[in-house]
Amino acid sequence: MQNQKKLATVGLFLLIPALTLVISGLLRFDVPYLLIHPVLVIGGLVGSLAINLWAVARIYTRLENGNLVSALSIKIRGTLINLCVLAVSLSLLGTITLYLFVENFQLR
Repeated sequence: MQNQKKLATVGLFLLIPALTLVISGLLRFDVPYLLIHPVLVIGGLVGSLAINLWAVARIYTRLENGNLVSALSIKIRGTLINLCVLAVSLSLLGTITLYLFVENFQLR
C-alpha cells in the first residue's frame, strides 16, 4: 500500500508540466518555456501513465496448446489514488491530443 502511494506521488509530480500547459492555455497565463517543453509534457504524461498502470494493472500470459493466452487484470481495491492519477493522465493526454488536432486541422 505504501509503495502504491509513492508511485501515485511520483505520477502526480510527472503531471505538473502537462497541468501547467493546459491551465496556462485555458487561463491565458505566460509560463516559462522550460516548464512546458514538449519533451517534459509528453514524457511526464507517458511516465505517469506507465507508473500508475504498473501499480493498477497486471498482465498474465501463458502458452496453452500452442496458443498464447493472455489476461489483463485491474485491481481496484486499495489503489484509488492510482486510479485517480491514471484518470487525470488520460484526460490530460486526451485534451492535449484534441487541441493539437483541432489547431492543425484544415479542410481541403
